[in-house]
Amino acid sequence: MKQSIKFISLCAIIFLFIILYPESLLIGTKNGLSLWYQQILPALFPICFLQAIVMASGVLDNIPGKLLPRMLFPVGLVFGMPMGAKLAVDAYQNGYLTRKQCKALCIATGNFSISFFLNYVFRIIPLDIPHQVLFLCCIYGIPASYGFFMLFCYLQSPDPVQKNTAPRFRFDTKIFDAGIYDSFHILLKICGYLIFASVLVVFLQKIPGKWILTKGILCGLTEATNGINLLGILPYPQFLKPVIAIIFLSFTGLSGVIQVCSLFSKTDLSPISYLSSKIIVAIVTAICYQVLALFVSPLW
Repeated sequence: MKQSIKFISLCAIIFLFIILYPESLLIGTKNGLSLWYQQILPALFPICFLQAIVMASGVLDNIPGKLLPRMLFPVGLVFGMPMGAKLAVDAYQNGYLTRKQCKALCIATGNFSISFFLNYVFRIIPLDIPHQVLFLCCIYGIPASYGFFMLFCYLQSPDPVQKNTAPRFRFDTKIFDAGIYDSFHILLKICGYLIFASVLVVFLQKIPGKWILTKGILCGLTEATNGINLLGILPYPQFLKPVIAIIFLSFTGLSGVIQVCSLFSKTDLSPISYLSSKIIVAIVTAICYQVLALFVSPLW
């Protein structure tokens, strides 16, 4: 009963905001669609399509079980979020990874691509080259080290994996068609989550009150891209901006977390476990950057 009341109250608040700020709903929807159409779709569709046909073709059946996780690890790092997690989940569903290995790979690959940092983040938050290198090393190094360590531990005593007994390989038009359908299905789900997060960010900015900096933090924790943009506009202390940015980007925002967790719907993977791991990784990454930056600054 209490859960129903909370849900009805939340829907009522959202409905009230839509009535009071219809232009905000329009702006948020446009922002989400624009981000998806101009950046997400062209960047992720080729990766998603290639990944789908490789999984369906059965070519991975010919790779030894203990070697496969080591091969998927660097590939997932290159794919980034959310395609790295999709790679891990698909491999788990096809019996190539154990549940624990899948979880480790999802955490390790849960970052934005490096081009996003070079072409967007560092233009809004200017850092000198040593601090840019340190920023990227912390962003990628902490979750990658965690994932690699956990994969190594799980490879020593892996859970039983149900894998096809006879190697198979097939490639036909059905696989090609299924790859296109599966790719658009995943990307359309991502589009929906981006629109939802973008609308929520616009609504957060409309909440009455002068707590501008707090609203900026909430927006960044909701959708990382908008949060980074606000970091460049709002009057946060300059030394805090990289630390706040690392928290936003390591956590990937609620939007990024939901995108990855939506991939768990047909598995026994826990969204709560993934969320808690992302929070811990974000905090540890921010602390590591701040501590190491104290040593880098006097040297440069």
